[in-house]
Amino acid sequence: MSEPPRAVTEVVIETTPEAAERILEAFRSGRLQEILGDLKILDVQAVEPEDVG
Repeated sequence: MSEPPRAVTEVVIETTPEAAERILEAFRSGRLQEILGDLKILDVQAVEPEDVG
């Protein structure tokens, strides 16, 4: 049986450095995946605001 089609969506969240650390920790520990349920998180990266565009 073939796999269903995939769609990948990139999301950028503007936040404080402290909140960004909490998001990264939640991702590393698996809590972020628990919160988002069926959405599969492939990667989380911190970027500087000037790098978004």
